[in-house]
Amino acid sequence: MTKRVIFKIIILAVGFAAALFIYRALFVSGEPSEPPGVEATSARPSGAPVDDEFLRLLDRLEDIELDAEAVFNHPVWDSLVNFRRALVSEPAGRKNPFAPPGFDAGETATTSTSATTTRGR
Repeated sequence: MTKRVIFKIIILAVGFAAALFIYRALFVSGEPSEPPGVEATSARPSGAPVDDEFLRLLDRLEDIELDAEAVFNHPVWDSLVNFRRALVSEPAGRKNPFAPPGFDAGETATTSTSATTTRGR
């Protein structure tokens, strides 16, 4: 082999090693494959006392009872104002919504109970 061929092989090997190093640095990491923000916790035994504040609040919510009659007959409930708007009837669109634009330009949208087909038999 000539010096020129050996030099080309060495350049290719160095280039390949550099590409492999860059690939490993960018795409392959030694970190665990868990998504960020996820932490493993140990399961609490079923008879363990509730130590978490959120769970204590949930336990307190079980004791709440609402009297629907008292809520709906309260003056604050009666003072609420309905800001709803009446719905206006509008045309329902095209007869065939999948037809190309302009294909049914002269037709209006109507509702019919009969089915028609354009297939030849």
